[in-house]
Amino acid sequence: MLGAALGYQFNPFFALEAEYIDFGNFGEDDVEGKLKGAGLSAIGRLPLTDSFGVYGKVGAFASAFDVDAFDEDETYDEVSPFVGAGVDFRVTRQLTAFAEYNHYNVDIDEDDFNGQVTNDGPEFDTGRVGLKYQF
Repeated sequence: MLGAALGYQFNPFFALEAEYIDFGNFGEDDVEGKLKGAGLSAIGRLPLTDSFGVYGKVGAFASAFDVDAFDEDETYDEVSPFVGAGVDFRVTRQLTAFAEYNHYNVDIDEDDFNGQVTNDGPEFDTGRVGLKYQF
């Protein structure tokens, strides 16, 4: 998984974030997929101390999901909701370390594969750690 994000923190309690994520290739046997997309989320943050806080995020994920299953190819361009939660720690005035969890769900049309695909699409639970630089 590769990704990059850019955001704006309006105050210590609220921020907006735009991100691009490429989940890469996945699958097995007769079903393979590739998922990438852009997300926009609202983040609500609760500062517990001057340097430590917890946050929740909710947003929309506009995805391009390429599926190759049972000798058929389909591409799904969908917008679906996602949710997440995390913790952050201010290392310096401009640098913050974070750890977060996000849950994504992408829909597919089961009828496109003659009923051989038995679910509505992949669900992704991701964990990530990183650094945020504030200007």
